[in-house]
Amino acid sequence: MAQQKAAVSIPAYLRRRFFAHPVVDTTWQGGMVRDASQVPDGALYDAQDFLVEQPSHLYKRGGWERLSAAMSDNAMWVSTISSPGRVVAIDRNKNLYDVTSQNAPQATLVQSLNYVPFEKSAIDGERVIICDTQQRAYPPQVVQWNGSTLAIEVVALAGSPPVAAFSSSHISGIVLAGGADEATSKRIWFEPDANDIANGRTNWDTSATGSWIDNPYVITGLASIGGVLLVFSAHGVHRITGGEAPGTGHSNNGTGDMTLQPFLTVGTPDARSITYADEGVIFAGEDGIWWTNGSGVKSLTEKGNGTGIQSYWREFFPRQEYGTSPRRDMVGGIINRDFYIISVFDTGSLDGSGNYPGVVTLMCHIPTASWTRISNFIVRSMTTGSTQGNVSECYMAEANAPYISKASPMLVPKPSNANDGDGNPIQPYFVGRNISTGVGMKSYGFGWLTYNMEITENTFGGTWQANHAFNAGDKIVVLFQNQSFGPKSLTVMQCQTDLASSGAVEPNWKTAINYGDTIGDGGLVWTNIGPTLVINCYKDIARYGQTTPHTIVASSDTSTQFANRKRFTINTDTQALWFQVKQMGPSANTEIQEIEAEEEIYWPTADSLGR
Repeated sequence: MAQQKAAVSIPAYLRRRFFAHPVVDTTWQGGMVRDASQVPDGALYDAQDFLVEQPSHLYKRGGWERLSAAMSDNAMWVSTISSPGRVVAIDRNKNLYDVTSQNAPQATLVQSLNYVPFEKSAIDGERVIICDTQQRAYPPQVVQWNGSTLAIEVVALAGSPPVAAFSSSHISGIVLAGGADEATSKRIWFEPDANDIANGRTNWDTSATGSWIDNPYVITGLASIGGVLLVFSAHGVHRITGGEAPGTGHSNNGTGDMTLQPFLTVGTPDARSITYADEGVIFAGEDGIWWTNGSGVKSLTEKGNGTGIQSYWREFFPRQEYGTSPRRDMVGGIINRDFYIISVFDTGSLDGSGNYPGVVTLMCHIPTASWTRISNFIVRSMTTGSTQGNVSECYMAEANAPYISKASPMLVPKPSNANDGDGNPIQPYFVGRNISTGVGMKSYGFGWLTYNMEITENTFGGTWQANHAFNAGDKIVVLFQNQSFGPKSLTVMQCQTDLASSGAVEPNWKTAINYGDTIGDGGLVWTNIGPTLVINCYKDIARYGQTTPHTIVASSDTSTQFANRKRFTINTDTQALWFQVKQMGPSANTEIQEIEAEEEIYWPTADSLGR
């Protein structure tokens, strides 16, 4: 019997010369993909706080920014009055505020109300219509600007309207829907039109032959697009066409020319998910998220080629089993026309801090239908309006804080919004696709990450000084030579000690390169608060195993001509390889341009093939 030869171990520094096949990811414009058996090239398995719509790179979002001063309790509702450009809000105590905040954060109490709307309130000219969505006990009111008193006021909606839960501006007036009892919960009422008023009929006609139409299902929201009124329910969407409502004195023996038609078999349980998007509306239900223009429909979560997130979305809405599954609210909004963001949270119970627990917040780049997740974003209401400078803005009512904030700064990362408005740092991460080639075992050597991560002293702290008295919480930006050549690395250190001084000699910061590492300095202790990028390499088809994480820090070379390309060690054998890149600590800007790896496919005999 022939003696078996011992395996030959090849040192890592020599192995790389045998790797003939590089694998690389350079674009992620497809965003998150969960419906396909394999995540395709140009997409990601998971992404949080990285924006994905650019064809050449991922980039860290900026922080949302607070607009208002604090109200008396957590925010519940927000809307805008276009002229003279006011932002109004209601808090959990049902207090109405003017939070326009022209020159400084503002929360001026207007008055107390009896209810809070749970919809995107209809805006008809300069009137904002607020409805009692929850109790259905009070008739709608109007929030408007009084040009004489130069203040926000609340007045009754004219014409003795019925109690209603929802509103929409349609054709030449207001439409109300969703009454207090079972019969009227399916009803849509129409405001008196010009012909009614000319003939002395100024009140809402709620009589048996009045100006209303019944929907087959309980109504959950309204929207008007191009002369078509969309009527939402949890079961689907109906549409009303025509320009004249039924009612006394109307044409066709009082029936008008409006027609109720079945339209879609998908609907929404939450009117706050309904958002106008250019020439259509977007709405969300437990089965997906859709865009419609009143004549056709397009899913934003499901794609024909299987590269959507439909299955992922449905995971957040377990079917009711014996009443144990929570009811989940869905609040959507539009940012800068191209982005739809939706916040899903539980309202059935509060956490230990008395806050609403967030389930997930997702953001879609509408032109490409590419998705990413957003952290630290739980809202009860969103609306799109114009700032004092006539710039479009998405305003949001923070669910767990008494503030109205602005969402659009998320699209423009900069040093001043490295953190969200509540101070939480933005620490993005992503998990890419299986980057390996084909099936079977492969060997991997080194990997490279091409990136740009910037910090600035004036935003993140000062510099180290010898024999200097620092206070707990002070931050400094430190530089150190992490490699034998090339630009220096830099990170931010935070002082953990009070009433003490630094040493006479600057510490060797290189020994505290990882996020959370500490280092002594005279009488002080410093903690590394980043930013760093931590690369994890997950192995096998199901991302089961993991190699040793590798830390990459920011570079002092902030030139925009060249990105940083840093090497890390993989040195493993596996069938499949997935990269996770996670940022620790805030940065002024982070971009990921490319990630690559050395790969060598096993010979068939080495992979137990052909035997």
